[in-house]
Amino acid sequence: MKKNHVGYYTDSGKALHIVIKALPSSTSLGIGLNATMDDLDDPNGYAQDKRPHGFEAGCLTRVDLRSAEDIPQVMKLINQC
Repeated sequence: MKKNHVGYYTDSGKALHIVIKALPSSTSLGIGLNATMDDLDDPNGYAQDKRPHGFEAGCLTRVDLRSAEDIPQVMKLINQC
């Protein structure tokens, strides 16, 4: 089976925090966060609610990383998980 995502776990290996996935026919990376929109402070509107459809490995929210300029804001969201 071909793996199309990378997952990151806590030091205990139990809780999945984020999943990074190349999005088909897109120039961005989708980053799934194991947090709801209500849990995140996202003044720039990067996060998308994925609860109705899921994203990957049960992630509740997705953030699309489109360019290097987005990295600082996306890292702030990742650190909130």
